[in-house]
Amino acid sequence: MKYNFMVIIFILFIVFILFIVFNYLLIKNEYFDGICQIDGNLGAYNHDNSECIIDGSSDTTASGDSATTTASGDSATTTASGDSTTTTASGDSDDGAVITQITPAAESKSNDDCIPKNSNYGEICKNRFGNNFGISKIEDCENNTKGKKITCTEMVFNEINYSNQGKYAYATDCINDSLDLDTMCNYYMPDNIKNNSKEDGYNVNSAGLDVSLKGKDGDCYLTNGDPDSSKVRGICNFKRENKINRVRPISYENDYNKFTQCQNMTTHNFVNDCQTLLDEETEEEDVFADIRGFDCMPGYARAKCRDTKKDINMPVVPQ
Repeated sequence: MKYNFMVIIFILFIVFILFIVFNYLLIKNEYFDGICQIDGNLGAYNHDNSECIIDGSSDTTASGDSATTTASGDSATTTASGDSTTTTASGDSDDGAVITQITPAAESKSNDDCIPKNSNYGEICKNRFGNNFGISKIEDCENNTKGKKITCTEMVFNEINYSNQGKYAYATDCINDSLDLDTMCNYYMPDNIKNNSKEDGYNVNSAGLDVSLKGKDGDCYLTNGDPDSSKVRGICNFKRENKINRVRPISYENDYNKFTQCQNMTTHNFVNDCQTLLDEETEEEDVFADIRGFDCMPGYARAKCRDTKKDINMPVVPQ
């Protein structure tokens, strides 16, 4: 009998405590529409928007299967829907600002990513967009001193734009500086340039080096973020007009060594091209166009141009 009496007293005590709690919640929130629970905490549904309001140091709301929690102090935001939960924490930010999350270097796909401070920055641009993309800007991440924000731009390396190197300009990867860069330029030629150059009469094996960029100049870095002086990046192009280094016997850019682009050997007017290359005042009858295949595809040719009224003063070639 005594045992039953104690049970009844205990039950009444629990009912009394629950009455006090819900009465408090009812007073705190004008509109009460039932009991709810989040992470083991009891609360009351707000009548207007069916949100679960829980008393405590943090503001917690829930609707359906999703919940969002924002806590004071070490700022944290948690969003949950069903079985999925994503959390972004700000740590010990003094001003309460949310610290930018760091993305692992190997997983970075966007210029908006904040990547670890000590990383191979050039490799990140390559992984994002390919060999033709380099670093146009390096800046600190917002509210995070442990990361860097790398902006990658096509044909820009160490913040210098090389896109003006010509229609078919492209870049190699960072490679060992002992390799032959003319050969490597042909190896790294992109498929779109390879296909389009054929239509213009270029031999796809005639690409060569225009500019050699060593270490930091070519965005070649070590994994710790330091420049790698053992690596070099080549800016490649087809040899065109007066920049055809491979044509013999002279490689100097003088009036006797000007070349047109590859054009159809039988139908193109090479004299007009030569007149433009030499001088606008050069008379057509004074133009000599030496038309040969040089490094063009079969059926195409370049013209080596010279003004017949001018003497050819060839420099002495060092032995």
